[in-house]
Formats: sequence, structure tokens, C-alpha cells
Amino acid sequence: MRCVALSTLGLVSAMLCGTTLSAGKVKAKELSPTVSVTADAGVVSDYRFRGLSLSDKDPAVQGGLTVSTLSGFYAGVWGSTIKETAGGADVEVDLFVGYGGDIGNGFSTNVSFAYYLYPGDGNIDYLEGNASLSYALGPLTPTLGVAYAPKQDSLRNAFGAKADNFYVYGGADFAVPGTPATLVARIGYETGVLDASDNGKWDWQLGGTVRAYGLTFGLSYVDSNVRVPGASGGNLGGAGVVASVTASF
Repeated sequence: MRCVALSTLGLVSAMLCGTTLSAGKVKAKELSPTVSVTADAGVVSDYRFRGLSLSDKDPAVQGGLTVSTLSGFYAGVWGSTIKETAGGADVEVDLFVGYGGDIGNGFSTNVSFAYYLYPGDGNIDYLEGNASLSYALGPLTPTLGVAYAPKQDSLRNAFGAKADNFYVYGGADFAVPGTPATLVARIGYETGVLDASDNGKWDWQLGGTVRAYGLTFGLSYVDSNVRVPGASGGNLGGAGVVASVTASF
């Protein structure tokens, strides 16, 4: 779920932070009393991550698999088609591990690490950590979180030096009582080698999901304060409405 301009590369979950609505709650297949597996597959009209389109505003096919333990630890893989990078990658594959769960008094936390892979263009693979804190207020669940990618070989600034990246975000989910609908609002600020700007990047999202007929349907408005030219001439950071449909297994 890398957030970077297509022009920089040539181009989440969600538990890995701030991505466009594409999946609702997934079903869990129990492997044992303490281990379960969740999986999903779907299509989005535009793969947005932290406000920027990674598919050049074209549709993308996405899917993932997560193995979770009763104690709160999990690991999995998530993938999406993307706009072809300079090195020839047209798929993103995220490997992740983490821990999440209730910590008492209505609070819950999630800590994860993700390694973003771009098969065929390994020079842009990178590692990022993420931590978030949520609080349950009846049907409303506000969340604050932060993601950090430390200096590494694949993250370099305009001078060729290793650089890091920092993203902080907040938002809230509202489960509409008596319905299968959830409303979602998000805002985030990014600064560093991946912010697609000299002055940092703001992004925001407002939308929701509805669970029906065994599928999760999503619709969201996404925007940012940066202009990033895409291969087709559009602004990858411009305002857009993103639709999605996801099947859970």
C-alpha cells in the first residue's frame, strides 16, 4: 500500500493505515481453537492510498489473506494491481505482521510492520511500521495512528541520500444502528521522501460501506492538497469518488 507518485517510481488494510475503503469485515475460517484465517478479494474503481492514486485512476484488482491467533497476533499478505512502474512492476504485494486487541476501558490498539514488494522492480521495496489507538463510544470508534518508514536503501531523496517518511492520521467509524452500513471519515498528514510535495501532504476521505448479499460495497470521496501528474495526464492527488466491491471467504 505504498503512497508515492507514479512519476517517482517511473509508479495498505485497513490495518496498515489510511487506504481507500475496499473491504468490510471478513469471515474467519477456524483452523484450531486459537488460530483462524480470513481472506478477501475485490475490485476498486481507483486504488487510492493516502490520497494518491497508485493505479493512475484506473480500476484495480485486490485481495489478501490473514492468519490470526486468539492472543491478537496476526500475519498475512495483501496485493493489488498498480500502474506499471519504471522498473516494470505492475503488482504490489504487502507482507505484514502485527498485534492488535483490547487494552481495557474501551481502548484497543494495533501495531504492525509491513514490507511493500514490487515484483520486477525490487529497488523500490521498503519497510514501514504502524501503530494506532482506538476508543469505542457506542457505535462511534475514533482512531489516531502513525506510520513511519526509517531510512533505507530504497528510500532516497533528490540528492540520493537515504531518507525516511512519517505519516500521522486520525478518523472515525460510525456503525449505523440497525443497519449493515458503516460511515467512515479520515484525515492524514505525510512528510518525508514519499509525501509527493516539498511542504508535506494532507489527504482526506469521507465515505462508507454496506454489507449485502454476502458482499461489501464501498463508496468514498478522496482528495489531497498536492498535484501529481499521472501517465494519462490527470492529477493523481486530485479529488475523486472511489467505488468498490469485495467478497470475503
